[in-house]
Amino acid sequence: MRYIIFISLIFSLSIAKEVNLEEIINEVKKSHPLVKIIEKERKLIEVENKLSISDEPLQMEVLGAYAEDNDGSNGNEFYLNLSKEFLTPNTKQIIKKSGDIFAEAKTLQLQSRLLKVIYSIKNSYYETCFNKRIYTLKKENFQNLKEFAQKMRKAYELGEISKKDILSIEMELQRAKNDLLLAQNEIKNSLMRLKEILSSTKIEFDDIYCAENSKLENIVFNIDSILKESPNIKAKKLQIEALKNLLKKYESFIEKYSINVEYSDEFGTKKYTAGIGIPLYFTTSKRELEKRKVMENITLKQTQLNSDISQTKATILKLKTKLGLVMKNYEITKKMEKELKELNEIVQRSYLNGESSILELLSIKRDLINTKIKQIEYKKEYANIFFEILSTAGIKETK
Repeated sequence: MRYIIFISLIFSLSIAKEVNLEEIINEVKKSHPLVKIIEKERKLIEVENKLSISDEPLQMEVLGAYAEDNDGSNGNEFYLNLSKEFLTPNTKQIIKKSGDIFAEAKTLQLQSRLLKVIYSIKNSYYETCFNKRIYTLKKENFQNLKEFAQKMRKAYELGEISKKDILSIEMELQRAKNDLLLAQNEIKNSLMRLKEILSSTKIEFDDIYCAENSKLENIVFNIDSILKESPNIKAKKLQIEALKNLLKKYESFIEKYSINVEYSDEFGTKKYTAGIGIPLYFTTSKRELEKRKVMENITLKQTQLNSDISQTKATILKLKTKLGLVMKNYEITKKMEKELKELNEIVQRSYLNGESSILELLSIKRDLINTKIKQIEYKKEYANIFFEILSTAGIKETK
């Protein structure tokens, strides 16, 4: 029975599925609900556009009557009326063009929503990868301290170091062990968050594969140029363009007309009539109110656009400043790491010569590992702010 359990455990470990970022994003683009929504919205918009310029159905009116004249003659009467309403070719063209522009704007907004989801996934993915790197560092530190503690225990048995020193080492080892457990929990938590974001897709995995991360680079970009490429900003500009185009239909005297054909048979007298009907807009204020509604909508959209541009600029500028501070702090910790490495060597030699205490040596080693961890945390913060900038602007990530 033990062999069966052991073989089952080995088999379960061997089939643990690991995925990389490219596989995750490819699956998101295939099976995420937003992808299906975008496609369905596209089809719906196409139908709505066709509907907006389609002609009204042919209307038919049939009347029959029996009549008697004053002189006593009588007979049957029959009436057939056919009528159909049409949009003018110019009006059709204007409505179609506005519909196409609105469709493009809607698609851009939906694509922007999908981009935000992708950036959220990427941020969570990199957070997990950075947590793994922190765990690796802490594990190495724990192993080194463990080996160091074993040597120092022998030294204590030989009376070469004091009880105070060995207790300091044991405390440092316990601290490192606790830090390792915390780092392990951080990986589990960030991996769980990633799985939660991806729960609506078909992708399944046990762990993620993390490639080597590149060095941090200060991003140089022009906010105005970014906003020009922003799908959200583009969508609002397109909405305004579509409404302005829609105003053109009110420049024409006639938007629609109707054709009427009538056949009647009165006491054997057959009559055929045909006519064209046009709406007399001057008899009502409805058309003028419709035009005013479109104009007010343009003003509202323009105000919203200006407000969005200002808010987005302010947010990106704030994030860019934070990114710059992260870069500066990262560079400072890199210099600190170099200095601490040199200091560690000096204190280590000094300790061997009996000039420095074990506490000084442990303190330097702790500062060195914490500085290395701090660099990874700055990278994690950098990635978080970077994806927030892309998400706020709604632009695609450049490779």
